[in-house]
Amino acid sequence: MTDKALADNTRRVMIYGSCVSRDAAEHFLGPKLELLNYTGRQSLVSAMAPKRDEWQHLSPALDSPFQRNAVLDDLKGSLLGDIEAFAPSIDLLLMDFVDERNGYLEFDDGGVVTRSLELVNSGLLDQLDAKRDLVTFGSERHLDDWTGAMERLANHLRSLELLHKVRFIRHRWAGESLQGHRFPFDESMLDPRTINSQLTQYYARASDIGFEFFAVPHALCVTDVRHRWGMAPFHFSDEFNHFIKYRVEEMLA
Repeated sequence: MTDKALADNTRRVMIYGSCVSRDAAEHFLGPKLELLNYTGRQSLVSAMAPKRDEWQHLSPALDSPFQRNAVLDDLKGSLLGDIEAFAPSIDLLLMDFVDERNGYLEFDDGGVVTRSLELVNSGLLDQLDAKRDLVTFGSERHLDDWTGAMERLANHLRSLELLHKVRFIRHRWAGESLQGHRFPFDESMLDPRTINSQLTQYYARASDIGFEFFAVPHALCVTDVRHRWGMAPFHFSDEFNHFIKYRVEEMLA
């Protein structure tokens, strides 16, 4: 912990993940618990893969500064640099797996980018090399490549003495809402039943590598019509977020 944090008793959190972690953070951030950085929209395989120099000069056609920066950060693979930059101040590195859901694109030269909705909508796919393969979440190849990336990430975190400060949010995808609606929700396309059966393998691999979890009870893994972005299998109710808030405060007490 930094001298400043010791003096004012402030704890500091970095997020690598999706709206699941970011939504939860809105329930626990405050004067004594600050957000250092939010790195999102990056598949771990993409984040740990080589990047092409020419990708750094691309310009996504997106109106949202957050979405534009997220695509650019993925193209350059910002995760490790972000962690290193904030490592001395991190008290909790909170992560989740949701940004893995759309898989990643692998190019002939080994370059990898996350197949995020932001990338698809950015117009950049027309500018990237057409010779690419989509590696889908839940496939044997995705699981194996992701496991290798997790092992490299864990080794990097150990070298920074940070691995014990990491917590993954372990949750199921919501198949129903707090109000009783059942999947499909709005524009959601991925079936929670399929994703949940696949997630079991990913959580097991992460545990074997040495990562710890905030394991959310299944009963709390429901979406809510009142969520600001609408219902989705990964837009959870306040009860879900209150559970994460409790676990964060318990860990950092």
